[in-house]
Amino acid sequence: QGSLILLFRRLHPSQSCRQRFGFVLYIVDSSLRLIAGLFRFLEEMVPATSLLGGLALTSLLGSAVGSSTSSTFKVAEVKPHFQCTNSSGQDRVRYYVKDLVTGDDRVGLVALIQFEFTLDQPQGYSAIGASCCTKHGDSAVVLVDEEQFDIMSLIGDTSSGNYSDLPFVGGLTPTTGSMCVADPVVSGERAYASAVLKHKKSAEEFCLVAGTFPHCNGTWTPEFAQALGSEGCAGRQILFIVDSNAGCPLEGPATSKASMFDIGTVHNMSWTTCSDPAIESPDPTCCHDISQGFPEARFWYDRTALCNGKGQVTDFQVHKDFVCMDNEEHKFTTSTVSLSTDLVAYV
Repeated sequence: QGSLILLFRRLHPSQSCRQRFGFVLYIVDSSLRLIAGLFRFLEEMVPATSLLGGLALTSLLGSAVGSSTSSTFKVAEVKPHFQCTNSSGQDRVRYYVKDLVTGDDRVGLVALIQFEFTLDQPQGYSAIGASCCTKHGDSAVVLVDEEQFDIMSLIGDTSSGNYSDLPFVGGLTPTTGSMCVADPVVSGERAYASAVLKHKKSAEEFCLVAGTFPHCNGTWTPEFAQALGSEGCAGRQILFIVDSNAGCPLEGPATSKASMFDIGTVHNMSWTTCSDPAIESPDPTCCHDISQGFPEARFWYDRTALCNGKGQVTDFQVHKDFVCMDNEEHKFTTSTVSLSTDLVAYV
């Protein structure tokens, strides 16, 4: 009670008495809701009166306090496009990735989209990957920093474990692959890879999706919609590292700023929120369309977005220059992701 009175007195003097009292009530109500939620969770796990129950409560409270400051990590998207075929350009992309995965401030997740040449497996990284293949093979691979993440489960035909079995980066040219965002006959091959990851410091689990969406809100395959709606991603935060292909090119670059939330709505996804800073960025990412006479990026396609929960994507940065320098390359991006650790929302 004394602490609440002290807090009440220290609030800004410009606030009215009613405003200050309302703020204190909000703090008290939020605290009580949190405690009630924790006890409801423990009642299902262990008796609250047992010693084990007391220890569990102490551990859970400790995790909640610690996770609020340790739920942040860096991610990158690298899409050189399948037309990156010149050897010097491929080497420049390899060096770019090497800079991302070395040093004390290395990136936790690196999405390699339409990265169709070999890459040595970085030390300390595992990877997930998948392909969509009919006439041609399209790929999505994500490098996963083992110090920061555990791979809890794989979604669909996403593979992990043996790096040499991953499409292109491990030396394998895929001839089959069912991980297609859209019908490849209608929209061309557009692959995705997906898994449930656990961020070690915060103990938060989330669903990761990396790949390429179809243009003009093309229909998603039932398998992809199911992956987002029920298979692994349901009820979790979803981290997208994707070429969204938002909007339609013939309608102009402005339509490419459609948000991930809007894209999900078009496809009947019930995401609560999406943090999608790319649409506010002054810098478009697509593409190096030299064959069409557009060497500078015009479209805001490439996204790192976090949907569901109260997590945030911040510090979205677009690399200044193209790296491979071949046709249709996208500019590479980096971002900071802060997962939601709001226990009230999930208990």
